[in-house]
Amino acid sequence: MSFHTCWDVKAPEDTPGVPVPEVLNRLAMAFPVHSFDAEGAMANVTKQVAAMERLGIPEEILAWYRNARPVLVTLSDTPDAPFTLKFTVAPDPALGPDPAGPVRSFLASFATAAHQDACFPLLVRVAEVLGWVLEENTEAS
Repeated sequence: MSFHTCWDVKAPEDTPGVPVPEVLNRLAMAFPVHSFDAEGAMANVTKQVAAMERLGIPEEILAWYRNARPVLVTLSDTPDAPFTLKFTVAPDPALGPDPAGPVRSFLASFATAAHQDACFPLLVRVAEVLGWVLEENTEAS
């Protein structure tokens, strides 16, 4: 049996979002073990764009990915945690090309029940720290 869930973490309606540096600062303060990897996130985007090009995805969509300035976030409470919470944040490209621009939402997913059991409380804390809403969106992934 397969297990997979996906969760939206998003700013409340009619709010401007939170600038990338502020998102990262809030998370760093809330989680004793954290890492932020812009280089690794861009490497992932490059792979995704190459795969999408092979599939013939329209250039308008590819341009959105090429202009993204994502940061891979990894969080836990202890350095030896068996599971970590990982997700990518990026400024909303609809609000401009600024790499420090506002983040309005991101997706987090869990591939196993054990991973979700261990890390869902961390995801709840992320939403609380940002003052955002957490909604299941397994169909999105």
